[in-house]
Amino acid sequence: MSSNTCPSNSRSRKSRILRSRTFFVALAAFALLMLSTTTAFMSPGSIYTTDSTCSGVDLNIYASKEAVFLNGGPTGGGPGLPPGAYYVQVTAPGGTQLGYTTGALAVVNPDGNFAQCYHLSTILVKTSDGSPGYDTTSSPGGEYKVEVSMDPGFTGGTVKSDNFKVKEDEIPPQGTFQVQKFYDADASGTLTNADSPIVGWEVRTGAQPDFTTTFETKLTPVSIVDLAPGCYTAQEGDATNWIHTNASIQSKSVVPGGTTTIEFGNVCLGPGGGLTLGFWSNKNGQALITGSQLCTLNGLNLKNASGFNFDPVAGCAAPTTAQINSGKTALKNWLLGGSATNMAYMLSVQFTAMELNVLNGKVGGGAIVYAPGTGITTNDFVTINQLLAAANTELGTPGHENTTSGTPGAAFRAYQEALKNALDKANNNLNFVQSAAQCGVDPQTNVLSGVTFTYPSTFAVPNCP
Repeated sequence: MSSNTCPSNSRSRKSRILRSRTFFVALAAFALLMLSTTTAFMSPGSIYTTDSTCSGVDLNIYASKEAVFLNGGPTGGGPGLPPGAYYVQVTAPGGTQLGYTTGALAVVNPDGNFAQCYHLSTILVKTSDGSPGYDTTSSPGGEYKVEVSMDPGFTGGTVKSDNFKVKEDEIPPQGTFQVQKFYDADASGTLTNADSPIVGWEVRTGAQPDFTTTFETKLTPVSIVDLAPGCYTAQEGDATNWIHTNASIQSKSVVPGGTTTIEFGNVCLGPGGGLTLGFWSNKNGQALITGSQLCTLNGLNLKNASGFNFDPVAGCAAPTTAQINSGKTALKNWLLGGSATNMAYMLSVQFTAMELNVLNGKVGGGAIVYAPGTGITTNDFVTINQLLAAANTELGTPGHENTTSGTPGAAFRAYQEALKNALDKANNNLNFVQSAAQCGVDPQTNVLSGVTFTYPSTFAVPNCP
């Protein structure tokens, strides 16, 4: 491992201060210039602190400042930074700079790995006087943050960081904190044999009670070793068209010598073969409907605009061709006339479209869809069969057949609308749980690509159990 040459001890303090001031004047001018430009820079990548062996990943507690080294990229199990030269700085948790490199001294190779494991005390100079190393933090817990950026101004969105602690002459009992991300193929909310890992989902991790001000952004999987015991929180990012199958922010205790793991499940949504009520009312859909299927619809609790039962066909013991054709016409007119004035009617229409999808093999009854507000399961993921059964039960409940506003049944409109919305989205191929590969997860490496993460502006941090 190579190291940078330290400034000569014979150089005067005045010269060092002048050089430092000159650097910061240039840095300030550059930062002002950057405010008027757009910086599109390195959403991927990870860094971590380690010790002199450069073999540990994300070590977090050190006996001295001189014991801290910087590394990153695939060698440590994370994604690589874009190749190039990076500036490095160390700050206190509040952002006060304690040390910096006088140039872009940290190099990332084309393979995403650092060219070497960098000794922070060697490549940095102190903000206070320009001498080698970095100043001591004012944080009572001995906390520091190391940051890298291609931008000497370390502007927002361009920085990768990692926190660490220095406990002079004291290494307290330690534990390990892990965060795992998995594709929840069965949408159960728990990690099962049917599920697979996701590499590269963004999470925030940090200690309580000040998680909201000291969290770090990392990419899963996360494994932070040599961590002080205490209550730690992880919060996973949100992504368009992805749904959390369990709590998106969780807290657990790290105990001495133990390993604590937080697991986040997600799925993405998409098509599942559904055909709309428009299809089942046109000539192509009508051609698929059989007398047997019409009789199946007769056996369901379908309602019309007035809340009365709707049975499309007569003579189901042995329907004639004329009765079947008449039944198809009645069904078409009923489907096209669907209105939410009586929500039971609109629910019946969407219910029927999905029933025909299943009867004709377009949708599997075991397919899983997202049905928020239905309360059928605790996390709102249900099978098509469960959704159909819930709709039929609701429509067959006395007093629920007419939910027009102003009627006694109006109290049940919201629930019927939730069922209707889930069926409507399924008929329009919007809410089916997809496979991991369909969602951009590489089946060989489990690496997720093409996803941008956001976080809610307000959220509650749960306490440790």
